[in-house]
Amino acid sequence: MLAWLADVNAAAGAEIFAPGDPIGGIKVDGDSIPDCDDQCADADDTLDADGNGTPDGLEPPPPPPPPGPQSTGGCCAPGVFPMVGFVLPFVLVGWKRRPTNRRITWRGNHMIAKTPTSAMPSKCALAWAALLVLSAGSGVTAQPVRLLVSSAATDSVLRYNGATGAFSDAFVEAGGGGLNNPEGLVFGPDGNLYVSSLVTDSVLRYNGATGAFIDAFVPADSGGLDGPFGLVFGPDGNLYVSSVNNDSILRYNGATGAPIDAFVPAASGGLDGPEGLVFGPEGNLYVSSINTDSVLRYNGATGAPIDAFVPAGGGGLNGPVGLVFGPEGNLYVSSFNTGSILRYNGATGAFIDAFVPAAAGGLLGPWGLVFGPDGNLYVSSVNSDSILRYNGATGAFIDAFVPAAAGGLDGPTFLIFDNDGDLDGVPDAADNCPFVPNTDQTDGDGDGVGDVCDNAAFDNDGDGTANDADGCPTDPAKADPGQCGCGNPDTDTDGDGVGDACASPPDGQAGGCCAPGVFPTVGFFTPAVLIGWRLRRRRRQCLSW
Repeated sequence: MLAWLADVNAAAGAEIFAPGDPIGGIKVDGDSIPDCDDQCADADDTLDADGNGTPDGLEPPPPPPPPGPQSTGGCCAPGVFPMVGFVLPFVLVGWKRRPTNRRITWRGNHMIAKTPTSAMPSKCALAWAALLVLSAGSGVTAQPVRLLVSSAATDSVLRYNGATGAFSDAFVEAGGGGLNNPEGLVFGPDGNLYVSSLVTDSVLRYNGATGAFIDAFVPADSGGLDGPFGLVFGPDGNLYVSSVNNDSILRYNGATGAPIDAFVPAASGGLDGPEGLVFGPEGNLYVSSINTDSVLRYNGATGAPIDAFVPAGGGGLNGPVGLVFGPEGNLYVSSFNTGSILRYNGATGAFIDAFVPAAAGGLLGPWGLVFGPDGNLYVSSVNSDSILRYNGATGAFIDAFVPAAAGGLDGPTFLIFDNDGDLDGVPDAADNCPFVPNTDQTDGDGDGVGDVCDNAAFDNDGDGTANDADGCPTDPAKADPGQCGCGNPDTDTDGDGVGDACASPPDGQAGGCCAPGVFPTVGFFTPAVLIGWRLRRRRRQCLSW
């Protein structure tokens, strides 16, 4: 071993010469043949253990052992983990360079899925299991969001488990803060909940984490408010409210609640009975006009009428209330009087279909609409006191997500999934780590991101891709693990279709990176491997570990 190390150390500084080179007399392997003419300059050509006439260094590698417990291939070969006290730190350091094979994909503030970005070799399951054990005690677990529903007849806002539909509590107690006939619900930029109180002509604000009453954000009749229905915060950060009894859309300062203007003046564009409202993907404002059976569109910056995006009665629309743009960009409208949900082309307003046909799943009086974290469509069924769930792709009925009268639900109108995705009591808008529980909000490095998910929205490796979208957040050369994983280039020197760093064994190396003899002597052997790597990558295979 010592002699071999000396040879490798000597070779590390030697150049590789072409045959006939006048200075090609160097003999790295110590045999009698100068390197420039030596077909196997890394080992003594005179050694031929099996007597077959082929120097040992040119013998092809032995066939791989059969799969099973005795296999020595891969990074988890026998001998590595039995030395766990010594080797595990190396495994963990290496894992940091390959932080995860899963990417969390998010829609807005809500988790959609966790999608594998690359397969994990089954032989390395032990390493993954070890990491799971290490992280099991951290309490870092993504939690389901919750569903909030306006219960008009009980003057309350009820909360349900966002994954199961089970009743949680009255988030806003009956009559809390003077609430009377709640309709629209929206979370503001401050993380608090805003509720339109129809009978008191006001918009009330509640703590987004606890439901405690804060104030009448828009006091009674402020700015001419008469019959507040739908609520939405616009791209400008201000609050827009449909004022159903004077056929207008009023705008209020998003920070103070002070009235700004009648963004859509009374009856502008034929508006009659505005209820639901939503800003579209292109930034314009869409309003359901219940008394004209249409959906009107207004310029999102000026409030000027553009057109009847869905003309009167288009596709059988009768009594439009709730509006929502789906994941694919189309517009969904609840048609109250027909008991159906109609779908329209999100770019042209052309009728597509009755996404949820009349009375499907027991739908009676559809009101509010929302696509949930699971991608399915949730509809408040006013006259059956329930929340029904439909397949987000096909419209097929799934279940009564909130069964009739569950938790005292009576007259459900608008609904929304809440803004505390990790259930840690800190609203997402104010949470420095909104999808991992961290009630204490500890931020040791002061970068604005909680320690438990530090820099998830930043770009640690400076490659222009934010960490939460970067498949290799600590590798500036890659944003995706690619063929050979994070921290390893996908270079394919020999053009065989397999990257040099991820061939099995790696191209230019016999036996793989964890071959027998490496880790048992890692303290001594690794420097030799690193020193000799350059020469060994450029020559034919002449050593068998």
